[in-house]
Amino acid sequence: MNQPSRRTDERAVQGYVIDKVPPQAVELEMAVLGGVLLDSMAINIVYQNLNENDFYVEKHKLIFQAFSELYSTGLPIDMLTTVEQLIKNGNLEKVGGPHYISQLTNTVASTANIEFHSRIIKQKAVKRHVIKLSYQAIAEAYDDTSDHSDLIDNIDLSTQQIRAELENGGTSDKAAIANAVTKEIENTRLTGIAGEQLFGIPELDKLLNGASPGDMIIVAGRPGMGKSMLMNTVVNHAGVNLGKKVLYWGLEMTNEKNFKRLISATGSLDFEAINTGKINTGSAQYENAINQIVNSNIEFVDKVGVNIMDIKSKGVSMKVNSGLDCIIIDWGGLLDHLKNSNGSSTNDRISATSQMVKKMAKELGVPVFFVWQLSREVEKRADKMPILSDLRDSGSLEQDADKIVFIVRHSYYRIEVIDLGDGEGEVSTAGMGLAIVAKNRDGNVGRVKLKFKPHYAKYDRWEDEDFAQDITPIDNMVEASARPENLDDAPF
Repeated sequence: MNQPSRRTDERAVQGYVIDKVPPQAVELEMAVLGGVLLDSMAINIVYQNLNENDFYVEKHKLIFQAFSELYSTGLPIDMLTTVEQLIKNGNLEKVGGPHYISQLTNTVASTANIEFHSRIIKQKAVKRHVIKLSYQAIAEAYDDTSDHSDLIDNIDLSTQQIRAELENGGTSDKAAIANAVTKEIENTRLTGIAGEQLFGIPELDKLLNGASPGDMIIVAGRPGMGKSMLMNTVVNHAGVNLGKKVLYWGLEMTNEKNFKRLISATGSLDFEAINTGKINTGSAQYENAINQIVNSNIEFVDKVGVNIMDIKSKGVSMKVNSGLDCIIIDWGGLLDHLKNSNGSSTNDRISATSQMVKKMAKELGVPVFFVWQLSREVEKRADKMPILSDLRDSGSLEQDADKIVFIVRHSYYRIEVIDLGDGEGEVSTAGMGLAIVAKNRDGNVGRVKLKFKPHYAKYDRWEDEDFAQDITPIDNMVEASARPENLDDAPF
């Protein structure tokens, strides 16, 4: 049997689309506009679902624009005020004059179904948008100069923008915002921390004031400091202990390696024994750890050659299908668009990536942990203490992040004792990690001593008797040699 040619298929598709009238619901548009004119309170319902660009008929767009302007200034919406606003905008004749405005009220008897009608109008608008984007995608696909990965990214971004619009509606709901703020305040009153305590290390969670939806949290350090181990601590506490829905994207290690680390942390099982095959896989301790992880809501992904849009797409899928509480990206330097220059500078590519990470956190409404490697400038200092300027050549990471946590282990550098400026004098660095909160939009900055537990592949509390002793306040945060001369270098 002869198969139809590719050219025949293309023409068939083009003919199908050309012969079709764009999705529309003109009568429902008239009914919704007429309903608002009958009952000005109905705009509260309509405005949550629609914006002027959702209307197919041009004059309906102009009328709804007038409604929106009246609504935003607190004026009532009726025939007289609408006509007056259209005159101000120079659009009265374009919509058919006062007669058409009057005619709209005759298309509807009540506003009982106005929300349902608004949703249908939105659906039609989305379909028109999809058709437009499809045309653009087809045009780009035929363009020999376009890159296939860019094409896929553009399609993915456009699809997620449409989905976000459907989820969020046309405007922000102040009542919903007020309710969320009230809940946060009440939670802070009970726990003393505004956000979620995802590290599971009370001193660090308290200093950070928790992790809140939309936060971009950078965890940075030099190689060998335990960045991935600190992230394993988050996965263990948030995903296993708290039952949070975690997307753990491991760009540096395989799922199997990350899973081994999590077994060690979850079951307090010797990491070296797991790695060397000496662990007793039939023990109750091992099986219990495995069961806790398998039954958790942690999603492991180790796919490489990806960019932020790939991660965001997976995040959207999780959020829609099962829910999502946080994302971990370990580590950001291995993202695909940071390796492909396309003529741009490294600084520009990092800046673009940083902004996409922040945007993803806000749009998905979850904290995003973004692991990063610091420059070698750290190792040129005698005390090996990271400071914000170590991120200065990393695009806009420093500016975009809500919170920045540096991790350092002085014993790695053969520094046996160190004075943290907390009044204790010199202390041994054996078994100690130091978390430095260098930027914090929701609280203070400072240092927190951590217990380094490589045998369990995690960090833990330092466990001093006095809770406050583990936190070095802001006054002692910056070494004298690094104190800022201007605000650009200040640790906030």
